[in-house]
Order: sequence, then C-alpha cells, then structure tokens
Amino acid sequence: MQQYNLNFPLHTKYLPEDYIVTRANSIAYEVIIESKQPWGGLPYPYHLLLIGPKSSGKTHLASIWSGDNVIEGIESWDEEALLHVFNQSHEDSKPLLMTASSLPKFTLPDLRSRINSVRTLNLGLPDEEMIAVLLTRYFSARSLKVNGDVIDYLAARLERNFDTIRLFVEHLDNYSLEVGRDITVRLVRKLLSE
Repeated sequence: MQQYNLNFPLHTKYLPEDYIVTRANSIAYEVIIESKQPWGGLPYPYHLLLIGPKSSGKTHLASIWSGDNVIEGIESWDEEALLHVFNQSHEDSKPLLMTASSLPKFTLPDLRSRINSVRTLNLGLPDEEMIAVLLTRYFSARSLKVNGDVIDYLAARLERNFDTIRLFVEHLDNYSLEVGRDITVRLVRKLLSE
C-alpha cells in the first residue's frame, strides 16, 4: 500500500508567547515590546525602523506590538505615499513602526533623509539557541517527534537562515516518509550528505 504525503499549508498565528527571544533579537524585542514610546531620538522620537531578513520575525514583532501605525516592507511602498504617512504620523506624534529586509535606498530626497534619521534596529540571523527552538517548533507543527540529539545535531550544522531551517524540516519530513524511517541523527546525516 502506497503512502501519500499531503502538504497542507501551516497557518501562522502571531502570539506573544510564541515569539522566540535570544541574543539575535533581544534588543529589538526590548525596545519595541517592553519599552514605552518614544523609542528613538530627535528628530523623529516616535518612529522606528526594524530591519531583518525574510522570516526573521519582523511581522511577528509588529503584530505583538499591535500599534495602529505599522508599515511592513517599506522598500516596496510608493515613495510619495510613504512620505505622506511618515509626515502625518510625525505631525500627530503617533508611533510609526516600519519594517524592511534591508535599509532602503529611496530616490526621493525628503524620504531618504527622514528614513536615514530614524532609529534603526536590526534582527540578526538566528543563533544556535534560536535554531534549536525553531526546529522544535517546526517539527511539532508537522506532528513529528524528534529526539534532542537530532535537534542539537541540526542546530550546529544548518545554515543560519530562517527559510533554510523551515524548508529543511519540510524536506526531512518528506524524506523520512519516502524511505519509511524515523527521523534520527543517522537519517539526518545521510540527507545532509546528499
């Protein structure tokens, strides 16, 4: 009898208790979640730019903060529209949390000078501690029971990239189903060597 692997989408809920805090993101977490506004210095004390790679937790952090003014992915915004929102929030002294994958290089001089004057926080790549927690969560989301030695082995060897970690767990799950074996260090070693 053939076994089929059905890839149902995993839905993400951004709950405060699910946010992983390690050295890689503790400063951003403390500033955005635990401190009170204003966050930054002059001339824009209520504005903050959060920079981090894809899947680094920018959306999760913004969702936990749940302020009225969050602009995600400012690098893809129309520059005139972004400048208008920025200026309006500044005039109203309303907090504005912006996110980007990297520091945008805007062509509009007024927008470029404002963004360059805003306090910027960076989310780093996942450290080994965060990788271990992510692996545990990804395995759990797929209803996979994996020993701690597998987690430790992978945390020390996987590329420090959020998408790579998620995709590897998906690939490992599919691979273990294909070969009909439990997920062990031996199976992981074999997959990593291919």
